[in-house]
Amino acid sequence: MTGAIVRAIVVGALSVVLAACATMSSQQTSYLPTALQMKVDRSFSALSIDTPLVEAEPHLTRIAEGDCAARGECDWRDAESVRHYFWGDDSGSLHIVVKTVRADEFAGRRIRALGIGNARNRTEVVEAIRKFAPDMPLECDESSCGATLVPGWITVRFDDADQLAEVRFDGYHFT
Repeated sequence: MTGAIVRAIVVGALSVVLAACATMSSQQTSYLPTALQMKVDRSFSALSIDTPLVEAEPHLTRIAEGDCAARGECDWRDAESVRHYFWGDDSGSLHIVVKTVRADEFAGRRIRALGIGNARNRTEVVEAIRKFAPDMPLECDESSCGATLVPGWITVRFDDADQLAEVRFDGYHFT
């Protein structure tokens, strides 16, 4: 009978430990970036991917476009015009998951993201990005370029005249 009691205590203790680990695991962030992804993240803005809205909000202005407020999906812009998109289970758990630069919002200004600077035509933008991160596996097609990072990715879109339209950084898959 003593062996049965010991086994019951061990099994019970193990169950408690496993439950605690599962709870901690579900509360931990999905954002575990590589050094390259951290460099990309910082190039967009000082607010890191996975920063909670409650911490970032004092540094941002909500952009109310269309019915975004009703859907709870508005972008937020920082002082440098970088857009930040938040995602979470509810309004109290929103974290930055995407950063976007729209070239038309940077007319006559340098774009820090990915080292783009003043480049706007496709050739110069790609050259600037490759100089900023020579090890980044940048691949291009007719309308965009992209690179898979860990755990996120970047997308660089161009218009029909091969001029920069948008640069987007997704920190990780969030839906």
